[in-house]
Amino acid sequence: MERGSSPSESKKRFRALLVGGSPEPSSLELVRELAHDSEMVVGVDRGANVCLAAGIVCDLFVGDADTISPEALAWVKKTCPDEELFDTEKYATDLALAFLSLRERYGLSASGVTQLRATGNKVFGERDAVSNATLAGQVAVSCASGGKPDHLLGVFGTLAENADLSPVLIEDNFECHILSPGGTKDWEIASTYAGSTFSLFALAPDTYVSEQGMEWDLERCYIPVLSDLGVSNVIGPDGARCTCHSGVAAAFLR
Repeated sequence: MERGSSPSESKKRFRALLVGGSPEPSSLELVRELAHDSEMVVGVDRGANVCLAAGIVCDLFVGDADTISPEALAWVKKTCPDEELFDTEKYATDLALAFLSLRERYGLSASGVTQLRATGNKVFGERDAVSNATLAGQVAVSCASGGKPDHLLGVFGTLAENADLSPVLIEDNFECHILSPGGTKDWEIASTYAGSTFSLFALAPDTYVSEQGMEWDLERCYIPVLSDLGVSNVIGPDGARCTCHSGVAAAFLR
């Protein structure tokens, strides 16, 4: 069994990989590749089934164990060094709680008024103005977008709320970077992706973006929330760059 690399190792692309519980997960090959390039791996409920099938030992398991298989749950309890099990009567998704668990374990402070309650009497975090002093690097998410469109919208809400952690959603057929001034605001796309489709959606009010090196360039353009204004651009022959000047944007490459 393979494990995510030790946090002491450097030059990994991702600080953490969250393997989600989508009923239509990405390929085991992709998950193995992402795990190899991450300092730690988090199995998010049914996502532990994928980790087991891929031969990847989770560093942390998070969830209410309502979708994980009995075999995978027994494996998690035997092999996973850390876990957070929640009551099924909770008011947050497993993915949202996984992000909160990452913040707690790496000493991130939080302030604000938006609270996510995991159980009736345990508050796991406040979401506004979160410091990103300790958890450096991008956080990858996979196996989170297939099979349930309602959950998919919730996934993007969670990614937007955690934009300061520079999350990247990577599935078999696309890669989506969450861009924001508080996290990663620029995405440089290499010329090897020339001709690829690039789409962008605003996930927060007052989102302004620029796109350079594409078939249709934008300069500090206002994008309304969930507007289709940024759909189906094309990467130019010399590569491209996307910048989020304000707000939060979901930028897709496929």
